Amino acid sequence: MGHDQPHTSSASVEAALARVQGGDVNAYAEVVERLGPSLVAYVAQRCPPQIDPEEIAHEALVEAYQHIDDYRLGTSFLAWLCTIARHRLIDACRQLRRHERKVQRLVEASLADDDVPPPDMDEQVHALRRCLQQLDDELRQAIESVYSQRKDLSDTARHARRSVSQISRRLAKARELLRACVQRHLQDGGRPDG
Repeated sequence: MGHDQPHTSSASVEAALARVQGGDVNAYAEVVERLGPSLVAYVAQRCPPQIDPEEIAHEALVEAYQHIDDYRLGTSFLAWLCTIARHRLIDACRQLRRHERKVQRLVEASLADDDVPPPDMDEQVHALRRCLQQLDDELRQAIESVYSQRKDLSDTARHARRSVSQISRRLAKARELLRACVQRHLQDGGRPDG
């Protein structure tokens, strides 16, 4: 394990883990209470702003519980948790990149004046255009600046009088809202929102 993992070792945690392995499901609450904050801190140090570190830590704690019989008493449970959390975070980052690439393709297709989207994207582009109009002004301006006007993040941030980090978070939020909105429109068959 790496040296940058939080260090929380305690006989009471080890005793609780032994009870959990012995069938005492309630003892896991003590483990979560003692190690949960350290695990969240570990994940938060590695987590992009679009991913909730508490959710990743929760997934790791659930997975560790589901495989508690694989844990060897006397070894570092926190190190084991951190390894599980790191794998969950890698999976979440991959999924995030896939969603961002898809949304970026849709945004670019909907904002391109001269380009005709492929026939299978017509419905998605139409839904995306409607969803773009529903975004609040600041989010829509960030999307248009980066994707339509092809400005880089620093230019967009300077123009909006925001930090690059704030613009990056706005873009991530806008992409997530657009993804959900487009998905909703496609599932509803393109019916107008009521």
